[in-house]
Amino acid sequence: MQIGSQWNLPGLEGPALYLVDGSSGHKVKVALVDTETGQQVSPQDVMVTLGPGADELTRWRSAGRIRKPEPSESETGHDQRKT
Repeated sequence: MQIGSQWNLPGLEGPALYLVDGSSGHKVKVALVDTETGQQVSPQDVMVTLGPGADELTRWRSAGRIRKPEPSESETGHDQRKT
């Protein structure tokens, strides 16, 4: 499923699908949330980094395209910067 406003093409009356709460039927918003602070993150601030399950193919595909951890992060596995 593609998330975004790409559905707005000539001839279409609106999106083909909505994400809804299974209990209430109300539409839901997809949000990017910082797992440590709980604060919402702007899509412009989101980066990709390799996880522990990244295989060699994933590493090859992402070479030069992902965020490199800062030295303090690579030691602990967490971002230690204060923003």
